[in-house]
Amino acid sequence: MYYSRITLDLAKLPPGRLKELITKGSYALHQWVWLLFTDDETRKFLFREEEGQGFLRFYVLSENAPTKNDLFQIETKEFKPKLRKGDRLIFSLRANPTVCRKGRRYDLFMDLKKRVPQLERQDLLILQQAEAAEWLKRQGTGAGFSLISSNVESYQGKCVYGKNGDRITFSIMDFSGVLEICDPEKFLRKLLIGFGKEKAFGCGLMLIRRPGDSSSWTDHAQGPYFDDFFEIRSSRCDRRSICTG
Repeated sequence: MYYSRITLDLAKLPPGRLKELITKGSYALHQWVWLLFTDDETRKFLFREEEGQGFLRFYVLSENAPTKNDLFQIETKEFKPKLRKGDRLIFSLRANPTVCRKGRRYDLFMDLKKRVPQLERQDLLILQQAEAAEWLKRQGTGAGFSLISSNVESYQGKCVYGKNGDRITFSIMDFSGVLEICDPEKFLRKLLIGFGKEKAFGCGLMLIRRPGDSSSWTDHAQGPYFDDFFEIRSSRCDRRSICTG
């Protein structure tokens, strides 16, 4: 597996590409990321988009290394973290968490508001954090980890347009927290598969690092926070590989 930091300089976009980005938005970005994996018949990568000043940055976990493309500046490292049972990792996850009721899928927080509509805002926020933590715990059951702590950093709705112009709406939730590895092999397999739905639109990628690595949880794409996931800062890791997901 490979972990890549991919930068798109918006000032250097050809006019045709810029128009495509304006009209298609996230769907265009997904198509462009696909250009880096033309040999894959099915999607074998996850990505996360972060906005910088005049650029977009993508963090990508993939089964195969991305190929060169004139649109992007690409930095890639082989993904070979050395994990052991009992290891604790700090994580950041952007996901589309949902629940299934009577054969239908619902947004996690919208479902909560429908079930308990009369709550005061502060009580609702507390319940939302608890509901999100339970969703993460359920993910961990099949993914080889147990949840130690979690926090919902942000929650927002998103509207994109698909291949045929169909309107697609979904929510994006940014989690942070600490997890403990129960089954390293199962955990690494799940990292590549991703968590939750809407992976085609930048959800599902979990970034991980070891406690003690220096970074700020408040920095943005141009700062050290996300870039620290790309660097090697733990003596327990092979410095030729990366300790991120």
